Amino acid sequence: MWLPSEHDPIIVPKFKKKKIGYYSFKMRSEEGEIRSRRPYGTVPRLGGTMKCSTYGGYGHNKKMCKHKVLLIINVFILHITVILALFK
Repeated sequence: MWLPSEHDPIIVPKFKKKKIGYYSFKMRSEEGEIRSRRPYGTVPRLGGTMKCSTYGGYGHNKKMCKHKVLLIINVFILHITVILALFK
């Protein structure tokens, strides 16, 4: 069938089952490169503060705003005064 070869025989790789889902990988570092302790792909939160889009305050965002309740109450009172003014 095949003639004998003078090369090494072919070694078949072991079968590995592929893991399900997203897997992370690290880039190969070059010689002398310093690696940070953070996991690959994370972004530091340095140099900026959050700003609330509800009333413009710094230090929190719209989701964590304590003034949101006051804003909703003020808008509700404004609507009621407009409706009462229409009926007078």
